[in-house]
Amino acid sequence: MGNNFISFNDFQKQTLGQNIDSTPKEATVQVQTITQKISNDSFEILSDELKKAKKKNGLIEKLADKIKSLTGIGHSSKKIENSIKEGKSEEEVKKEIGSYRTSQENVA
Repeated sequence: MGNNFISFNDFQKQTLGQNIDSTPKEATVQVQTITQKISNDSFEILSDELKKAKKKNGLIEKLADKIKSLTGIGHSSKKIENSIKEGKSEEEVKKEIGSYRTSQENVA
C-alpha cells in the first residue's frame, strides 16, 4: 500500500475547488490602515501623557530623572519613551507613567 496522505488544506482545496490561502488584498490593506491609525493615535496620546508627567517635575525631580536615565535604574522618562516606541499596550504604558510619577514625587 502506498502513502496516500494529503494535508487538510489540500483536501479542502480539492473538495471546495477554491484557494483558501489567498486573502483579498483590499481587506488586508484596510486592516493595516486601521491598525496604523490606532497605533498612531495611541502613540500621540501616550506621548502627551508622558509630557504632562514630565512637566510636573521640579528641579530635584528633573535631576533624579537624569540620574535614572544615565544609570538605567528605576522608571526614567527614557524607558517610558522606549516602551511607547516599542508599541507596548496602552495599559502597560499608563502603569509605567503612574509608577514614574510616583517615584518622582518620592524623590522630592
